[in-house]
Amino acid sequence: KLAGTKWKLEGIVNEQTGEMQILVPTDCEECYTLEFDTDTTACGKSVMSTVYININYLEGYSLTFENEPYNGNDYRAALSYMNGRYIIEESQLKLYFEEVNVSYYLFFLKNYHNENEKIFHNWYCITFSDM
Repeated sequence: KLAGTKWKLEGIVNEQTGEMQILVPTDCEECYTLEFDTDTTACGKSVMSTVYININYLEGYSLTFENEPYNGNDYRAALSYMNGRYIIEESQLKLYFEEVNVSYYLFFLKNYHNENEKIFHNWYCITFSDM
């Protein structure tokens, strides 16, 4: 069950080698996050952009700022390349994508902020259910 859960990206993992790329900045609580409003749809934040995904329809898109700083563009691109495969294990979420015939996954850990406090307090996230 994903509805109501919040996730923070730990890194992008090459499935074949196991090597993980850590995205910067690492000290930004709101960066590289997803918050699921249903079991299949979520919104979140890259560095400067709001991102949306639907894991059923292989959709990932964003309200983008061109040339985001740090690794914001990498995160948005990875979400847009999702292939529909995902794994949820306790406090881990893996969203798979392929790029140039190499398989990767976005590796998230469940975000354990106070459940009564939205983690996205500095910006408004329109969810799919709001549309």
